[in-house]
Amino acid sequence: MYLQEVEKESNIQVIVGIGSQVLEFQTKVAEVIENGIYAEPLYQDKKLLGFRSKGLVVKIQIANLADQKVYEWINVDIVNVKTPEGDIYHRIVSKQPGKQVNRRNGCRVWVGLDGTAQIGTNKAVHDVIIKDISVNGISFVCGKDVVAEPGTIVHLVFYDDATRSSFRLGAIIVRSEEVDRHKVMYGCRLNQESSAISKYVNEKQREKLRATRTVGMGTVPLEKRNQQKEV
Repeated sequence: MYLQEVEKESNIQVIVGIGSQVLEFQTKVAEVIENGIYAEPLYQDKKLLGFRSKGLVVKIQIANLADQKVYEWINVDIVNVKTPEGDIYHRIVSKQPGKQVNRRNGCRVWVGLDGTAQIGTNKAVHDVIIKDISVNGISFVCGKDVVAEPGTIVHLVFYDDATRSSFRLGAIIVRSEEVDRHKVMYGCRLNQESSAISKYVNEKQREKLRATRTVGMGTVPLEKRNQQKEV
């Protein structure tokens, strides 16, 4: 599959290698263009992320909404652009086709539900928001008063009325990210894969696909606008 063949609103995982360190970022396909796509912008500490520094190895994985499969592109070119209307995107281009990867866990879906978390050996239970989930990972948002280091075990509980699904999950915190002055997001690796989680992720993807089919994203496609400036 070529980049320009993916479905809008599909989830993108940007994987950046810097020496021995690997960073991962989550975004979505905003528009499809020639030889590539526009992705929703990624920020860190209120600054737009750039992916053109020397020594970076960048690849992306896209969970395509149309066929529910995950595709990977290696050594893609990502440039920050600003449209005449003032919209900012990451322009991702590749002339090579992406390869399907046999990783159902590559698909991460939005959850946005209330839940609870018990962190480490502390018996205290904290109210959290379950942000998203995949077959092997989950993230949650909580107040900054909840402090945890990478490697800490966390037990998460949440219920989804829409799918009538209830989960009690054990995970290990692998990263944290400041959301705003009061909140922090923790990304976790699930202790084990589960057919129940796989089914839940697929159901949420189908739910998103139905919504995408019925709600438009705008009246003027980006590819028909005037030439964009790099930012």
